[in-house]
Amino acid sequence: MYQKPDQAFIDYDGYVWGRLSQVYRGPKPDLSQPYIACIGGAQTFGRYVEKPFPALLGEMLGRQVVNFGTANAGPGFFLRDSEVLEAASAADLCVVQVMSARSLSNRLFKVKLARNAQIEAVSKALEDLFPHVDFETFTYAHNMLNQIAEDDPEKFLAVETELKTAWVARTRVLLQSIQTKRVLLWFSERSPNEGPKVTAENPALKYPQFVDQEMIDAVSPLADEVVYCVTSKGMPQDLTKGGAPVLQTPFGMPVTENRYYPSPEMHDAAAEALRRPVAELLAAPERVADRGERIVI
Repeated sequence: MYQKPDQAFIDYDGYVWGRLSQVYRGPKPDLSQPYIACIGGAQTFGRYVEKPFPALLGEMLGRQVVNFGTANAGPGFFLRDSEVLEAASAADLCVVQVMSARSLSNRLFKVKLARNAQIEAVSKALEDLFPHVDFETFTYAHNMLNQIAEDDPEKFLAVETELKTAWVARTRVLLQSIQTKRVLLWFSERSPNEGPKVTAENPALKYPQFVDQEMIDAVSPLADEVVYCVTSKGMPQDLTKGGAPVLQTPFGMPVTENRYYPSPEMHDAAAEALRRPVAELLAAPERVADRGERIVI
């Protein structure tokens, strides 16, 4: 998904794999050899980054680390791809990125099977909650959510509650479905204790949208360890080459910086945060009974 718009800046060496034929970050791995798996969204994939944290972690540990990060993925995406789940379970350890709550189907709206950012259907309940909104004008879930949050922040609280409930349920099932040692990774510019309520003044939270510490606490008993990497080092990221823009928006406007996806420096911090707990879990004969937490800020 990212290769075509980003090819003037970076080559992701992407390959198509899995039951849903999704594009993953290359090089294509050899799953017949021992490996660590990382699953997540664009932050794990590493948009605009030569070496995302899975590649850096592999170099640190001298191990093959497979990057199953893919664009717009939420916890529901991986539950629909049995091949990826099997590969994650076959790994010596799986790092599960804390993904956004906006990219998964729920009782109010449904997202497309392999294109989690795109809306497939909106429920009558959501239409009744916002009768003045023409939902047919929206293609992407985040645009819809931002708009209805701005239109009526009070009514949007019901939507936010539904998103959070669905996220906890899917993430619990995802962690239970991965039959190996599991590390849950919070990778963001904000702490899960931060993040104001969605309001007209601030309709879009930093990634992972709508996820907070209470939600992490609800799923963390299913992980062997939870690692927090909170940093904004290197942001915004310069996307020019030789000072000249090489990327452009779909409307032809030049793109000179990245303010959304983790910078190379942030990926360095994530790999360093994971290095010790992953190494310790790999060395342990069985899953540790008492999960620990390490925080990098």
